[in-house]
Amino acid sequence: MRDPSLSDYSPINGDCFMISALGSIGLGWLFLMNKRGDIRKKFHIEGSTCGDCCVSFWCPCCVLIQHENEVEGRTDYGPINTGYQSQAQNMEMK
Repeated sequence: MRDPSLSDYSPINGDCFMISALGSIGLGWLFLMNKRGDIRKKFHIEGSTCGDCCVSFWCPCCVLIQHENEVEGRTDYGPINTGYQSQAQNMEMK
C-alpha cells in the first residue's frame, strides 16, 4: 500500500514481522483489521471498524484477498512512457 511498485521490497519487513508475531498468539486478525481500516480510509471505502473487526476475525483469508484486490484495482501505476523499442538492425531470421 505504501509502495505498490515494490521498489524497496524486502522479504523481511515490519508488516511481515507483525502479522507473524500476532498470528503466532492468535491475534493476527487485529493486524488485518487495522490494515483494512487503513485501506478503507485511503480509498474512501464505506464501512465500519466493527465490520472490519468481524470480517478480520472470522475470515482472515478473505480479508487478505480483498486487501490485494482493492489495492491493485484502485492504484494507478501511471502511463508506460517507454513506447515501442525497435530491435537491433541486421537481425537474421532462421
